[in-house]
Amino acid sequence: MTQNVQSVRFVRFVRFVQLVPFALAGAALAHDLPHPKKDALRLTPEGLSVVVDYEVNPGEAASGLRALFDRDGDGRLSPPEQAQLTEYLARTATLFFKTTSDGAPLSFERRRATAERVDEPANSTALLAVTVELFAPWPGAWPRGWFGFGRARHVVIDDKPKQRGDHVPVTVTVDRVTLSGASQGVLDRAVLRGALLGEAPLELDVGLAR
Repeated sequence: MTQNVQSVRFVRFVRFVQLVPFALAGAALAHDLPHPKKDALRLTPEGLSVVVDYEVNPGEAASGLRALFDRDGDGRLSPPEQAQLTEYLARTATLFFKTTSDGAPLSFERRRATAERVDEPANSTALLAVTVELFAPWPGAWPRGWFGFGRARHVVIDDKPKQRGDHVPVTVTVDRVTLSGASQGVLDRAVLRGALLGEAPLELDVGLAR
């Protein structure tokens, strides 16, 4: 299985896990997004993959952004203007996301940024959204403990919500690594759910699977 196929499947799984609880909440929340930003992490021996989903509420917030990037004022967004809006959304989505491993910051590469509804008319009030995929290798080799066995990395993940008082839900999946400790959330098999970023970071102890 190629890395691209694995990435696509991971993104689809992430979206399913994240969206089901909100779909069940009903149409009453359609114009008041409960959490405009959601993070999903996948931990492997090679590094950390991240998917950030970021949304702009439908209404004046969305139409105001479209109008701002309608540089020539013709009432529609040309492909270059759509690209500029996508870049702005992607940068906003990932602005406050940071991670360290044993105190060393991870250096993330943006793999992909996919926006939704940036091609709507400039006065459209429809929701704006972007999905950003990041990857960072672990800094340095895996630490060694007693008798040469791999010692767990202490990983600290932090992000900030769009508005003060809100939270960023985060889901963590593991592949060929194990979680021996987590500061919040509930671990169900290979998935950690229920963690919220904003007031406190998520701290994980990550070890190589034997």
